Amino acid sequence: KGNTNRTVNVSSLDADVKHNKALTNQIGLIKDYVRDPSFTKHYTAFLAKKWQLLYKATQAFSIPRLSKDYMFEAFTTMVQDGANSSMFGDYCSHSTLGHGDEAGCGED
Repeated sequence: KGNTNRTVNVSSLDADVKHNKALTNQIGLIKDYVRDPSFTKHYTAFLAKKWQLLYKATQAFSIPRLSKDYMFEAFTTMVQDGANSSMFGDYCSHSTLGHGDEAGCGED
């Protein structure tokens, strides 16, 4: 039969285990810190100061309110005007929170 000798590098395994334990401990500390109510309060206030309104749907779709009937009206307009319409382009931008590719509406 063939050669059945195998070499196992134990020190490498030990190092991996120690690294994983250390990483797990760090993750635990981060979770504890983030769960602390003072962190949540301060971080929420920090984010609130950075928040900016991206759009108002009623203005973007030229409708008085966001009822199902008015939203269907906006949808119908987008279908009728086509994928190259400004309303549909705005819809694509809004649906991707401003991060989509306008030319492809976020498609790759």
